[in-house]
Amino acid sequence: MKFVSIPDNGSSWRGRLPYSFTTESDQPQDVTVEILDATTKILLGSMRLYGVTEGVIDVAPYVLPHVSMMPMETVRQADMRVSPSAIGVVVRLEDVESEARVFFRSQFDYESIGLLSSKIELPVVQEGDTIRLTLFAQTRIDASVVLSGAKSLTVKCEGFTYGLPMELVIPTKAFGSLEKVSITVRYDSKNTVVYNYTVLPRCGSAQRLVWYNTNGGVESFLFDHAMHLGYSVDRADDCMCDDGVQRVDGRVRYRLCSGYELQEVMERVAELMLSPVVCREVDGICRVVDIESKEINYDSKGMLHTISLDLSEEWKGGKLW
Repeated sequence: MKFVSIPDNGSSWRGRLPYSFTTESDQPQDVTVEILDATTKILLGSMRLYGVTEGVIDVAPYVLPHVSMMPMETVRQADMRVSPSAIGVVVRLEDVESEARVFFRSQFDYESIGLLSSKIELPVVQEGDTIRLTLFAQTRIDASVVLSGAKSLTVKCEGFTYGLPMELVIPTKAFGSLEKVSITVRYDSKNTVVYNYTVLPRCGSAQRLVWYNTNGGVESFLFDHAMHLGYSVDRADDCMCDDGVQRVDGRVRYRLCSGYELQEVMERVAELMLSPVVCREVDGICRVVDIESKEINYDSKGMLHTISLDLSEEWKGGKLW
């Protein structure tokens, strides 16, 4: 019994994750397959194959229930944890185990440590915004977060990665008046990088979207203006809840507009159209939105300096903004 081929480290569980094997025998036999979490050894799923000499197993359907596409949330001053989208997997055929493999929400280069989110020059956030970074190291990450304002505070976040991408989340709403957030990250005890954020006063009409880039790194952008477009309601006449009440699905629609930005900034933001999930973030809480705009247009000179998006999300009543 042996594995012929297995997926690469850094593969995405949103595609197929095929494990090819052979029993090394001409006689058909029954084979028990177990899919395990490589870190905790928890059983993710199992199957029984009857009368086989070889085969291919796609483990993606067994991984999906144990990962999440939602951005990480925290109530701490700063928090760094294994990404809810990352998982290590071992497949066992009878008494033969595969090598551990790391899977993520998007394919990424497992041999390159560092920032999976985009490196932004002169990053800016508003008071109350949440700073989010996706980091990767094969062994360990040590982060020091210095929050500077009327008072200064340093928060340490550190830990072993087990070869999995990590999410660093810093909710600035937990602090008073801030002017700057400086993040020093050390990857695998050797590569040190500093990320400096300037904190600006809150603008009441601004709205922040959160999404994932093609490497699976978390991204965000603050749109300067938000305009309420309206509500829509879908009454399902043929569908009743258990208590006999008619089900009503409501959506709220709005338009987000950026200010005038550098083209490279808008190019990064335009990639949210490719993201499998886009969220609107309010006070550190992310809610999934649907992008109703189907395209982003350049101006007559082939430049992209502003973006306007029409979105909708579930209407739950109460105050929208």
